Amino acid sequence: MVHLSEIAAQDYNLNLPRYIDSGEVEDLQNLAAYLYGGIPAHDMDALEAYWQVLGRMKNELFAEHDGRFTTIQRNRLQIFPTLNSLKSCGIGVEFRANLVQPQI
Repeated sequence: MVHLSEIAAQDYNLNLPRYIDSGEVEDLQNLAAYLYGGIPAHDMDALEAYWQVLGRMKNELFAEHDGRFTTIQRNRLQIFPTLNSLKSCGIGVEFRANLVQPQI
């Protein structure tokens, strides 16, 4: 909400960009990650709330490279058996017990 005093200070100019911050988040790109078939580190970091609950899954499935990007450390045929072994170790129970609530 913009106060009338602020609008008056702008000579009643109602040009919206003066009063609204676009606040656009910069879309970061990591060319090295894409060239080597990886996932940029900042994309993995954005999922930190999930990795706190599913840390074992992250460690089993992904390998970090120079802190810049992450790759899947299993071939595609090993992913489902790995997930099933994690499930049998109780990772589903662990996830439900520590379920991250969405921030609204």
